Amino acid sequence: MNEVIIYLDSNRRNELKNYVSPSDWAEKISFSGPSFVLGYLWLISGLNKIFNDQFVSNFGEYLRNQTSGGPAGFYKDILLDLVLTHSIFFANLIQYSEALLGLVLIGAAIWNLIARSRYVHIAFVWAYVASFFLILNFILSLSMPLEFIKTANAFAAGLSVDYTVLYISLFMILANYLKSRKLH
Repeated sequence: MNEVIIYLDSNRRNELKNYVSPSDWAEKISFSGPSFVLGYLWLISGLNKIFNDQFVSNFGEYLRNQTSGGPAGFYKDILLDLVLTHSIFFANLIQYSEALLGLVLIGAAIWNLIARSRYVHIAFVWAYVASFFLILNFILSLSMPLEFIKTANAFAAGLSVDYTVLYISLFMILANYLKSRKLH
């Protein structure tokens, strides 16, 4: 008789352990939602580059054009001395990194919805660090000014997608790092 009661109690404990409350679902969606969106953005960006025959072959020319009037200081030197001399390697690195990053973010988002784990938030942190540096390199290569208020054209978008990705990546690095420490 005591064995049956213990068995039922352990089953009930397992049910309670796997129970996801509505507030847990809201938290899961708040972490997974941005990951799905940015994962889709990176995946499509990478696939566009992979399936475009011209990306790798024209990357060096694109960089030469960008550095002629674009970035200043140390970043221009990095682009000219390192990236331009190995443009085929960096073109392949960029296109496959973007596609892989998209898959990782989408996979981690699904993993977060299915299971409760500290490791999913660690995966999110590293994926968002990669996202942050990929978009930061793009912004630096274009010498994009930091955008705030644009009074010249009130009909233009308030913030470019590039800066939106940068800010979301930075925020999600912090949020997922704090969450992974809380689940420890």
